[in-house]
Amino acid sequence: MPTFDYWDIEEILSEEQDVMIKSDHDIAGGGILYPCTGAAKPRDLKEGAKVLVPYWLAQKLVQRYFVEVDIPAIFDDAIQETLQTDPAVGRLGDKSYHYFEVGIKLAFLVKNPKLQEILVRAFMSRVLDLLSLSSSLGEGSRSSIRKAVPSQFLQSLTGIEEDIYRGAREAEIQYQRWNGSFSSYVVEASHIAEVPAFKRARLGA
Repeated sequence: MPTFDYWDIEEILSEEQDVMIKSDHDIAGGGILYPCTGAAKPRDLKEGAKVLVPYWLAQKLVQRYFVEVDIPAIFDDAIQETLQTDPAVGRLGDKSYHYFEVGIKLAFLVKNPKLQEILVRAFMSRVLDLLSLSSSLGEGSRSSIRKAVPSQFLQSLTGIEEDIYRGAREAEIQYQRWNGSFSSYVVEASHIAEVPAFKRARLGA
């Protein structure tokens, strides 16, 4: 089950993502959830009505069996297929700044383990690609990097991926600075153990 850190601002913001819910029953006083149209709102939310609400509210209503949640279009079958075949080409940051956090919570909420697995695997793959791009120690040989232009990939990052990339770049800079602080030197041959005469003769010394 996804955990929630009460004090984490990013987690709070991620749960502001709007999702579509469908009411399974008439909900007394739920008419406040209808969008503003200038006309008077009904007092109650009618059975079968669909409205957009923040994820945090949808979660509470689902847990009380009042509503069902529709998986948002940003997690539809076509995007899931892309995430499975080549995660680096998806412009996920444009779809949601908290794409993976919201997706994994939604998948758990609607009991969709397939979506959960796809998102976790895609996230891990993209993180490995980020680490390859940020480090001069790797050549970025992963297949998804060969298919996607790195500059485009970096423009597609979600919030957590941007944090990871900045951290990896800073770590690489610090490593190169540390590595460059050592002067190069040549190790001279040791004279502690002299080569026996018969071996020197054999070697033509």
